[in-house]
Amino acid sequence: MKPLNLTISAFGPYAGLTSLDMTKLGDTGLYAITGETGAGKTTIFDAIMYALYDTGSGEDREARNLRSVYAEPTTETFVEMSFVSAGREYFIRRSPAQRLRGNKTDTPAKVALRLPDGKTVTKAAEVARLIRDDIIGVEAAQFSQIVMIAQGEFRKLVRARSKERTEILRRIFKTGDYDTLAAMLSRLAREKYGEYNDTRKAILETLRVVKAEPGSMQEEELAAFCTAKAESLCIEDALKLVREIAQRDEELHQQAALERRQAEKERDAARREFDAADEIRKKRELLTSCQKQEQQLRQQEEIQQTRLQELEGQRAQMETLSKETAVLGEQLREYPRLQQLGREQAQADRAAREALKKEEAAAARLLQMEEEKKRLQEEEQARKDYADRKTRAEIALKELEIEWKKLQELEQRTQQWKQAKAAYDEVLQRYQTSQQRAGELRMEAVKLRGLYNDNIAGILAAELTEGQPCPVCGSVHHPKRAELTRDIDRRVVEAADQEAVKAEQEASAAASNCQGAKVRLEGLREQVLEAAEGLMPPNWSIAKLNERRTRHQQEESRQSRLLQEARADERRVEQIRQRLLALEEEKEQGSRIREQSSRIRAEQLQLAHQLEKQLRELTQKLRYPTEEEARSCIAGHENRIKGWNKTVTAAQEQLQQIRQKLSALAGQIQTLTEQLADAPVSDLEQLTSRLQETGQILSGRDKAEKESFSRMQSNRSCQESLAQKAEAAVQLEREYRMMSRVANTASGQVSGQARISLETYAQMALFDRILAHANQRLLHMSREQYELKRRPVEDGATRGQTGLELDVIDHYNGTVREVSTLSGGEGFLAALSLALGMSDTIQASASSAVRLDTMFVDEGFGSLSSSFLNLAMDELIDTAENGRRLIGIISHVEEVKGQLTRRIEVTKQSSGGSAAVIRA
Repeated sequence: MKPLNLTISAFGPYAGLTSLDMTKLGDTGLYAITGETGAGKTTIFDAIMYALYDTGSGEDREARNLRSVYAEPTTETFVEMSFVSAGREYFIRRSPAQRLRGNKTDTPAKVALRLPDGKTVTKAAEVARLIRDDIIGVEAAQFSQIVMIAQGEFRKLVRARSKERTEILRRIFKTGDYDTLAAMLSRLAREKYGEYNDTRKAILETLRVVKAEPGSMQEEELAAFCTAKAESLCIEDALKLVREIAQRDEELHQQAALERRQAEKERDAARREFDAADEIRKKRELLTSCQKQEQQLRQQEEIQQTRLQELEGQRAQMETLSKETAVLGEQLREYPRLQQLGREQAQADRAAREALKKEEAAAARLLQMEEEKKRLQEEEQARKDYADRKTRAEIALKELEIEWKKLQELEQRTQQWKQAKAAYDEVLQRYQTSQQRAGELRMEAVKLRGLYNDNIAGILAAELTEGQPCPVCGSVHHPKRAELTRDIDRRVVEAADQEAVKAEQEASAAASNCQGAKVRLEGLREQVLEAAEGLMPPNWSIAKLNERRTRHQQEESRQSRLLQEARADERRVEQIRQRLLALEEEKEQGSRIREQSSRIRAEQLQLAHQLEKQLRELTQKLRYPTEEEARSCIAGHENRIKGWNKTVTAAQEQLQQIRQKLSALAGQIQTLTEQLADAPVSDLEQLTSRLQETGQILSGRDKAEKESFSRMQSNRSCQESLAQKAEAAVQLEREYRMMSRVANTASGQVSGQARISLETYAQMALFDRILAHANQRLLHMSREQYELKRRPVEDGATRGQTGLELDVIDHYNGTVREVSTLSGGEGFLAALSLALGMSDTIQASASSAVRLDTMFVDEGFGSLSSSFLNLAMDELIDTAENGRRLIGIISHVEEVKGQLTRRIEVTKQSSGGSAAVIRA
């Protein structure tokens, strides 16, 4: 991957728009990125990272923190980059979520990736996948480690202790996950031990639920187990004791069941003897009760016979009531006619009252219509001039319409003149600018032509060869040649002439355009004066024109209002005339209604008087004034008769029932007397006492059986639970021991072995790969003297973390010593070798098809002497040229910047923010 063009807007310290043509830096080799601290040198790499991966180059350089604090509120933050990967060109544009001035909501984050075939992808997830899998081939962290080499970390790495080197490699290789895995394994082992210990505690709690036979040896043994600690509990012995207790419980339960059945037989025998004696007692009591009932029924029989005799004495009275009821029934046929006469009289009265109301309403309405007619005639007289007012308003509006068209034409021509004036001023400005530029270019071309002519002799002398004749004097010897005062190429002079001619042509064209604009402006001015003639006063202005438009609109509004009022009066007068005609018709109809109502009222009053006379005559003939009272009397008589009949029937039925009961009692008394003739006499109190005694014994035996069964069931459940928990404890103990061994291995705490954790082991493998690549460079930079070597782990080394100690081999004297003994410059070369070796390692492990042709080296050269600096630069140049890479050196060191002619210069601006330019 190699950037071609990078554009940054409102990003980091870059407040405005910064565009860098990276192709000017070439395809391979070194270039410098220079500038003050904080100017934004590393931000260039951040922009590349953000464009590709939506992230910065470090933990403190997240995408959401990369908007420039110096940017204008309306300036959008974005990064655009065109780049080449695997010989194919791509373009990407990315912007974060942001709210610009004038927007009420945030603009969402956007990304657009244009592929070589012209297709554009805008979904963030799809862009991330294409960058990672197809285009670049590495993730963001790998890209950052390969492309950006931060020297500080590797200088620490060279001199660090093993524990410190672990932390550094963790940051570089992101191996913290291995340490997290080891911690997780230890935590899981502890949790598994907790589960195992909890299971032992649960076993102990279950043992405390078990109940042994009170006072037995098993109860003492169980108490001893329950007071022990969970850690010292012997699960097998406890299970054996619980099995013995369960077996004893079953024996006790069988014995209690046998005793309960025997007590139940004794209780049943006592109950049978008691029930027989109690049955005889009940029959004797029943015989006594039946004899008493017989006496009571004899008394009730005499009472009912007397009651029937009294009811027979009321029979004559009931016959009289029956005859009176028949007479009243005959009169009921007259009541419907009585009601009909009443309804007709009431209807005649209502008709007379309604006719009176209509007569009075018609008279009142005639009076109202007369008043309305007078009022409408007065209103018609007040609006009679509507025709004149309507005509005057219509004429005024037509005149105003004509005037308005003239004002619009004047305003349109005035607007055209103003636009032409602005166009003329713009063309005039371009003309003046092009005229000035043409003059300056012409002066520059004349100056260059003069200098070139002055140096013709020098140019000819430069081409003279000894023995060849001079084209001016013909001499073949040239002892004193003319010298150039300034080296000026003829092509430069010709180019200046061409540029001056081009500028003069542009100025001429601008002059022609300016003249055309002026002619058009004058023509429009004449049109404006012509349109204003007779409409505006002399020396009128735009303000006067606007004032005249306002007055026109006000007058037009007033005349429109007057016209609307006249038309409204016209419509109202027509309505009044139609209403007056309607009132005349209504008056005639009202008079007819009043006369008709008076006639109907008289007729209905006469009919009501006749009906009232017929009602009086019919009422005198009837016993009761209303049908309801007559029917009520009839119902009363009928109810009395029915009640008497019902009472007689009931008395007869009751007498019959009493006689039936007496007959049944006589038979029952005879039967009981025969049954009790030979019945024995028993002591019920003694039998009751015996029944209670046997019942109490049975209750005690039943309770003892239930208690033994409950204890047996509870202990059996505990036995099953203990068996399951014991099996679980065995399994958990096996799992805990296995997990403990794995956790100790991952954390480097295996007894008797070197303390190498899983993370350190992974770092050792990665470190060895880095050293293999790094030593190729260090041997070259140290002139085959130094080679880095990871110190092997000593057998039995158990103190502290081991495995990442670093030694250096000195091939000049064949010694191996700690890497911390290297001098400052030698240490820097070792650090640079490690950094380049790490980049090679990561790129080699990422993908064989991945090739990143760009690299950045951040600082690290300040403490080097000239010789070591040259060695470092030579190695970087070799890396760039042989590896076909373009490497940017981010540095403050003047000697480094002096060696690199290609550079990106970053400067802080006095207005805030930074700017960057490429010097190639």
